[in-house]
Amino acid sequence: MLDRQPMYLTATGDDELDAGLAALQGSGGVLALVAEADGACIARLQALAGARGIVLCGGLFPELLAHGASHKRGVVFLPLDETPVLRL
Repeated sequence: MLDRQPMYLTATGDDELDAGLAALQGSGGVLALVAEADGACIARLQALAGARGIVLCGGLFPELLAHGASHKRGVVFLPLDETPVLRL
């Protein structure tokens, strides 16, 4: 069964991002909140999610809230129950 809890990653290398996405495979999509200091990982994150067929949406934030604290680095993945309908 898929864990629907938010996942906070402190490391944003390809291996860590891919492992986080792999754990959320089968969700309706992933909302990714990326700390501004790690904004350079966004293109890689998009590519990794695309390779896994995971719908990804999200944003870049000055700080993240996770585990009751504020963090200037990292990524928070929030699994979605349903695939969002994205329209332009």
